[in-house]
Amino acid sequence: MPAAYRDQLGVAGLWLVLGVGLAMLTSSIVDWYVMTDELLYERLAISIASLHSPLPHIHGELIGNVNQLYPLLLAPFFHDTLVPSALFHAHVLNAFVMSSASIPAFLLARRVTQSTRLSYFVAALSVCIPWIVLSSFLMTEVVAYPAFLWAILALQRAVVSPRAQNDILLVIALMVATLARTQFAVLIAVVPVARCHRAMPSLRKLFRNAASATTHSSCSPCADAAIVEETISPAPMPAAATSRPGPIRRTTLVWGAAVSCA
Repeated sequence: MPAAYRDQLGVAGLWLVLGVGLAMLTSSIVDWYVMTDELLYERLAISIASLHSPLPHIHGELIGNVNQLYPLLLAPFFHDTLVPSALFHAHVLNAFVMSSASIPAFLLARRVTQSTRLSYFVAALSVCIPWIVLSSFLMTEVVAYPAFLWAILALQRAVVSPRAQNDILLVIALMVATLARTQFAVLIAVVPVARCHRAMPSLRKLFRNAASATTHSSCSPCADAAIVEETISPAPMPAAATSRPGPIRRTTLVWGAAVSCA
């Protein structure tokens, strides 16, 4: 079995185990805790199921709400179903949705560290954290957590391996993350910063090469003058000029080379 396929099965199995374990806890929740927020997303899910429209409605009135991804996931459970039964299924769904963050966490750690064992550890740790308790609530954090990690994975791929396919995946991931949590729109501003940071070593190397080429070209007259001096100095001098011209001529050449390099 190829190693990549084995890793895919491994992380999928880990997700299912973590999801089942978490669902055993969340399914015991039969009431609301954060009353106002949970009721809001419940009503949004009911409106989607009854009106068959992804737009946010409360009591038939359109409201301003961008965090529609979570109500869209809840909507099938609130279609022609009593609230207690829908709450039970929603809490079970929460466990598997929030624990799915282990998949992008594994893939990101695998790309960065190239270590399979460390990647499994990071995947498990991404679920065994204090804020996993939010899976007990009908709140957008449930879907925002894995959506954020998928967006970060897509960002890392697009920066490290820039190509059209990765850019398209990044745009899709950023759109999904923004629908999960409006605040994640800030990731759009992170993209050019990450690309510039990635390009900095290449730019520094380019500047060093340009500076080196400039220095070499500016000092080339020194080499030329030295060659001329070496070529001229051994030339025999006429008998009439025996004392002063030779040194004067040599000094003039050396001075001219120094001026060229200045």
